[in-house]
Amino acid sequence: GSAASLEIEGLKLRIETLDRAPQSQAIPPLGLRVVFDPRELGYWFDPGQVVLRSADGGEWHASGGEYRPVYPKSSFDLAFDATVSKEASLELVLGGIARGQKRLEPVTLRLARREGRSYDRLYWLEAIGYAVALPLAGAGGGL
Repeated sequence: GSAASLEIEGLKLRIETLDRAPQSQAIPPLGLRVVFDPRELGYWFDPGQVVLRSADGGEWHASGGEYRPVYPKSSFDLAFDATVSKEASLELVLGGIARGQKRLEPVTLRLARREGRSYDRLYWLEAIGYAVALPLAGAGGGL
């Protein structure tokens, strides 16, 4: 669909696309919304550390520049000066997340544009894969 959900060290988040457009119009610059749902307070997010990377080495950074507290249902809109064509192979590197003073490892999502079949015939961005670090079981423990 047009959103991807994941969890990073107890921080649930959803990434939604904001760049929908009818097929008859040009694809707008990429816009995303990150919606957070932390289990507890103490998380921080700097949108300026989110990076969009193309296969040919291009990079675009979201606007931002400072860490802000993350509360339940808080959201941040990310804007990139790039459009995503149907043929593009892009990665979204979701960095800038911290728990207290500890910065969490960035998560990378591969992005692709898909054609919708709805009444409005929309295009949207779809996360088609991601890597999330999972905690390992303790000594003698099993999964």
